[in-house]
Amino acid sequence: FIGNQRNLFRPKTSYVAIFDSVGGLRAGGPIRLAGVEVGTVTAVDIHIPEKIRSRYSNITFRNGNIENLPFKDNSFDTVVCTHTLEHVLDFPKSVSELRRVAKNRLIIVVPMQRPYRYTLDPHINFFPYLHSFLQAIKPPKERFVCKVAGGDIFYREDFKK
Repeated sequence: FIGNQRNLFRPKTSYVAIFDSVGGLRAGGPIRLAGVEVGTVTAVDIHIPEKIRSRYSNITFRNGNIENLPFKDNSFDTVVCTHTLEHVLDFPKSVSELRRVAKNRLIIVVPMQRPYRYTLDPHINFFPYLHSFLQAIKPPKERFVCKVAGGDIFYREDFKK
């Protein structure tokens, strides 16, 4: 659930999904709460194929690199980044960029996975335990949640207003 009932009658808010889809939120799809549209999803990826752009013609896709996102500071109420950070070369810079463009909250999901000598997945960063992820992300002293969700680590950071 993204959104908040207090925002139902305010101007629509903007959200960003870094790469593909997040728990049913699809690029171009509206965010609805109790049947009322309360925001939109902006999709960002390094390369967006033309067939994806034409399939979701109701949104503007942005080409971009997570280490240098093409948005102004505090551009989105909520930023969601799922199954991406395990692939990036500069983890601290990527997290810094996500925090920079997030106004109210940042949601991150990464696989809870150990490095293996022989594997086919292109992961660079591994987080086998909650504490290994927290050590890498350097959360604030408060205003965050980090827990295991299935085989993933779910992290939410709320920004002080």
